Amino acid sequence: MYLPENPKIVPVYKITVWTNDYHIGPIHDIKHQLASLSVRFIDKSLSSHCYLTKTCATNLKILNSENGMSTDSKLHKQFYEAYKNDFEMNQVNVFICFHPIAMCEVFMPFNRTLIVIASTRYELARFSKEDWTKLNKNLQIIASNPR
Repeated sequence: MYLPENPKIVPVYKITVWTNDYHIGPIHDIKHQLASLSVRFIDKSLSSHCYLTKTCATNLKILNSENGMSTDSKLHKQFYEAYKNDFEMNQVNVFICFHPIAMCEVFMPFNRTLIVIASTRYELARFSKEDWTKLNKNLQIIASNPR
């Protein structure tokens, strides 16, 4: 834990969570619930309300509020390539996806724990039959992983 009176002590986190959802509420609730457990959150919100929680994704590579819900696999690969050797990303051991849960598809190549909680409309951003079917298959893959 970080002790302000001794600046040489660096915070130690057992869990670092990454999220970049389009809703500030669900992650805010999780942060509150886990506040006492020394969990670090990297919250790069794509929500238009992110200014309320000071979590706006001002330095997020590749994804932004315009393309973050994209089904474009090229964009997902670009995100992975941009972050696979990133110092901050390499500290992450958990991704949480709420709104939309389809955001977890972009995190699948990192091979880390994915927590998927449909806060509303689980099909959000996956409206065509093809995209919805792919999302369903990816959710089965995620659920079958013991992590």
